[in-house]
Amino acid sequence: LAAVAAGVINLAVSSVLVFGLAGLPELGVRGAAIGSAIAFVTQALWLGLALRHTPPTPLRLKLAVWRRMLRIAVPAVADKLALHGAYFLFVALVGLLGSAAMATHQALLSAEAIGCQLAEGIGVAAAILAAQQLGAGRRRAAEASRHSATALAVAALCVVSMLLVVAPMALM
Repeated sequence: LAAVAAGVINLAVSSVLVFGLAGLPELGVRGAAIGSAIAFVTQALWLGLALRHTPPTPLRLKLAVWRRMLRIAVPAVADKLALHGAYFLFVALVGLLGSAAMATHQALLSAEAIGCQLAEGIGVAAAILAAQQLGAGRRRAAEASRHSATALAVAALCVVSMLLVVAPMALM
């Protein structure tokens, strides 16, 4: 929820500041940076408040548990490093095209993020439901959860995509 809110805030604030809407001056790339910073701070505050209301858990884990976590975490971290490294290079190339191209890229990226966050949230929920079903020995129910989540994620992405095609300014 915090990530979706941050995406919406980023999209709204960046759009207003990049294009100078609502009587504010047109800031271009600086507006996109300010919008992103406001969204990141909002998300951090939201998550910080959520952590305040979560009871602390002991950090003592057995070595076997650490190994299992690292076996999963290391490839996931490598994947994210590769993704963000490639994205960094792409943004550098877009930056060479000028501030208008960078502002447009940032606005579209924010709009795209709404769909991605929806799909990711649905995926997390599906993983939890499937794990619960598998833990209870109900493999078919786990498969049904996966199929339903896939259909829901595709539908959410289609809606966001259609909004980008039909009414792009509503999302930017």
